[in-house]
Amino acid sequence: MTDGGFHDPPLIRRMVWNEVFARQGQSLAVCERFDGPPPEGAADAEAARSEPWIIEPLHALYRRGKLIVQFRQEGGGWIDAGDGVYEIAREGSRLRIVFPDAASLPSGRGAIRVVAFDQEYEDRMLLGTGTGISGQTFPLPAAPVLPQDCLLQVGALADDGTIVWHDWERVHDFDSSREDSLHYVIDEEAGVIRFSDGVFGAVPPNMPFPNVRFVSYRIGVGEAGNVKEDTIRTMDFEEQPLRVTNLYPAYGGAEPETVREALLRVKRRFLQPQCGVTGEDMEQRVLEIPGLRLARVKAIPGYHPGVRNWPEERAFGHLSIVVVPRSRRPLPLPGEGMMQTIRRHLEPYRLLGTRLHIIPPEYVKVSVRAVIVADARYEGREWTVVQALKKWLQPFGDDASSGWPFGKPVYKSDVYEIIHRVPGVIYIQDVWLMAEGKNARLEESGDIRIPPNGLAISGEHDIEFVISHG
Repeated sequence: MTDGGFHDPPLIRRMVWNEVFARQGQSLAVCERFDGPPPEGAADAEAARSEPWIIEPLHALYRRGKLIVQFRQEGGGWIDAGDGVYEIAREGSRLRIVFPDAASLPSGRGAIRVVAFDQEYEDRMLLGTGTGISGQTFPLPAAPVLPQDCLLQVGALADDGTIVWHDWERVHDFDSSREDSLHYVIDEEAGVIRFSDGVFGAVPPNMPFPNVRFVSYRIGVGEAGNVKEDTIRTMDFEEQPLRVTNLYPAYGGAEPETVREALLRVKRRFLQPQCGVTGEDMEQRVLEIPGLRLARVKAIPGYHPGVRNWPEERAFGHLSIVVVPRSRRPLPLPGEGMMQTIRRHLEPYRLLGTRLHIIPPEYVKVSVRAVIVADARYEGREWTVVQALKKWLQPFGDDASSGWPFGKPVYKSDVYEIIHRVPGVIYIQDVWLMAEGKNARLEESGDIRIPPNGLAISGEHDIEFVISHG
């Protein structure tokens, strides 16, 4: 924003301690990287390498799953550390991995990786043996998979007989892959992972041992995870029940998308164009801006604030966007920061040669003076007419209406109609309209003309009942 301030003063609705954002799912394999001891020559290297090196994984799967420790190689890849290289120490709810000989460890950031497998799925994480042939496929260990939480490794024998594991990257397709790209594709519909043809992407080499495995793998729970608020009550943590609750309904869970559902999604996308050709397009682009609380938006082609006789006089090549912020204040106006944000967002969408104007609404206060002949049973109930007029002359809408249309004149005939609907009204002797607001004018007919970006609001109404006893 270019200036300070709020459209609404901040309101504290709830204060919660120890609140975190949680994503439901089941981790079958997790991996975490840790720093090795300082390299030789560093200021504290000698002291650090003379003591045992200790790392402490935090994920719960490390405490109940099978562990593998890996060391990063200078030439790339990872090797699995032998069991005698480290020791596992458990102290209550804490798990530590202790390396007695810190001098033998690789140095640098992220040089040590610790992998944990769920014991029930441990064998499934080892997918199989590469063949060196193009188009290899391996079945997924479980579904539905969360691809962003997967890490695949392919192993190969080094010259000294050591197995070196290389991380492979998941891609959507092999179109941009080179011959040496370590890429694979997850085909969720077929339930397999696919490797390339050796031309667009590398292939797992032929080895005398299973050399394709996942070291990070997580599955979702689908629609079953979309539970109501205050449904999740306990959570097993360090073999101790932890009291928790979900303050809001869980969302985002879905079953795997079918081909038919994908085609329908594409069709819906075409029916909702992401362009800015018409005024309705620009209104939709404004409503899509994240973080803006807007009550109403209106695009007015051929208008800018300097035009005085619209629509008879049009400014071709100009488009004005009227924005009304959502606020608890009675007559909210957008701040300069909000208008600047909208202007920057719409710039890529505007047609070449079109000048955009982001403008506030003009509120026109309309007051009614009326003399009404009413039934004697309704004597003293002038407030019912006032209430009907206030409900009609309001800019933001309610459950029954969308609010006063931008720029719509206040016709005297409409006022007659609103008053005639009120119970007890027999007929109307006379009506006078008055308006207060910029660029609003009272015409000879008694109607009120308001500007294109104007919204009518209720003023003070003077209603007089003449009681009929006939």
